[in-house]
Amino acid sequence: DYINNKVKKINKPIKVCVLNANIRKKPSCKSKVVKVLHKGDSIFALYEKNGWIKLKNGSFIHKSITDVNCQNGSLK
Repeated sequence: DYINNKVKKINKPIKVCVLNANIRKKPSCKSKVVKVLHKGDSIFALYEKNGWIKLKNGSFIHKSITDVNCQNGSLK
């Protein structure tokens, strides 16, 4: 994947498609984990940028572990 600086609006609930998903304070794998969601959990997403999805509560989840990037509950 190349870095895409475009913001892709989502504005709808998304689901977690991995057993445990770290929700982070900032859009970085090195950022503090503020919550852990589990497979099937739903959370409202605002937009996606550079592979990170900004959530309504201000935190972030990586696109690769959500149904934005899943098919039939498993990663593409």
